[in-house]
Amino acid sequence: MTDPAAVAGHPQPWDPCVQCSVERPGHIAGAAVRDGLCVAHLDPVSLGYYLKDCEVLDARGCQVSAALLKLLTEAGNGKPSRVFGASDFTDATFTEGANFTDVTFTKGASFIEATFTRSAEFMGARFTEGADFSGVTFTKGASFMLATFTKRADFTEATFTKTADFTEATFTEGANFLLATFTGAAGFPEVTFTKSADFTEATFTEGAEFTNATFTKNASFMLATFAKSASFVGVTFTKGATFTGCRFLSRVPAFDAFTCAGPFVFEPDSALAAWHLSGGAQEFLGEASASGVRSLRAVVEESRNEQGANVLYEIEMRCRQRELRDQGPSRWPERSILRVYADAAGFGVRPVPPARAWLILVSLVFVVLLSSGFKSATPPVPGAAGPAVVVGASRSDCPASTQPPSDAALFAIRAAVPGLDVREECLTSLGRWTVTFDRIFGALLLGLFGLAVRSQVKRGT
Repeated sequence: MTDPAAVAGHPQPWDPCVQCSVERPGHIAGAAVRDGLCVAHLDPVSLGYYLKDCEVLDARGCQVSAALLKLLTEAGNGKPSRVFGASDFTDATFTEGANFTDVTFTKGASFIEATFTRSAEFMGARFTEGADFSGVTFTKGASFMLATFTKRADFTEATFTKTADFTEATFTEGANFLLATFTGAAGFPEVTFTKSADFTEATFTEGAEFTNATFTKNASFMLATFAKSASFVGVTFTKGATFTGCRFLSRVPAFDAFTCAGPFVFEPDSALAAWHLSGGAQEFLGEASASGVRSLRAVVEESRNEQGANVLYEIEMRCRQRELRDQGPSRWPERSILRVYADAAGFGVRPVPPARAWLILVSLVFVVLLSSGFKSATPPVPGAAGPAVVVGASRSDCPASTQPPSDAALFAIRAAVPGLDVREECLTSLGRWTVTFDRIFGALLLGLFGLAVRSQVKRGT
């Protein structure tokens, strides 16, 4: 081997293929394995001898065509049909569709920074030892449906430009998708992660589906970004899951019927919190169900994460509103109650609506008291000490038409604040009923305002 040499700015720690250097000057050359040539440029006879004797299939940096791959997978690699020993495809480029369907890798398989320009099929593939796909680029669709990874699988910084399908795949050891990018739809339905699964800082540009997946050990989605829908319906987290700093940019994550036996940390970052504070948009709710959000909130509350629970409570109520609206006019009573709860109380988690409602309540009570809420003063009773007095008025003669506005405002404010006494001697029946109404709903709105402020303070800390 030669010393590592930079080819097109890329370190190439292997002897370069002479023919590659001629055909593609300035690009990565395949690793020379026999007579100065890489496996892509060996004639069939020389390739057969090499494959029969080699301990490691060295296809580093090679341009792998469909014809070459067919030779390698159909007993042309010195092993039984569709069986590979140790294989190294580091920096290889698969120029056509790569079909590894039902292939068994009995030793380690390395695809570090390989590029698949067409579809990559690993359906039913079995990786008996470690599988390293770190830095790999799948330009078209990639399918690992029913694949089995007996040892650790590493997809760190892998890029899936189109669909990534891992349906019913099994990861017996750890699965690492740290910093992976899924530009197309990512499917992990019914996948089994026997050991830890790490999706820290992964990016899902399209939908991400983990329906009915099983995480036997800890699952980490810390700082992951879900640009569109994220489905965790029916997922089982046996040892807990971490969603700290997760970003759900346009849809509420679906957690219907999921279970978590260990610690569950759900702390959405500012992207979800901003939606929460602004009241949200209907499209953000997506297809999330109120029951699914409720089950998620229950687990979050058990983990004593009040921040996440408050966010999810409002989302649950918004989902419930949408469900009632979809059920037609027969559900108008419940729908009306929820509408009032949202507009007047902010679901108890946002302080502005109850404060606004309290001011409107006080204003309405002020208008009623000023117009017809006060009695006119009566002459003193013979034998009674002192002149006639109307409590709350600035003068003894206070007909409704001339009652000072300051008195009506004082009554309206004092009645709406718990603990402040209001004397009702000069109020009409309408005035007394109005003040009673003011007392009840003023106290309720101030209580909701206090709870919402408390929630915001805890969110800030």
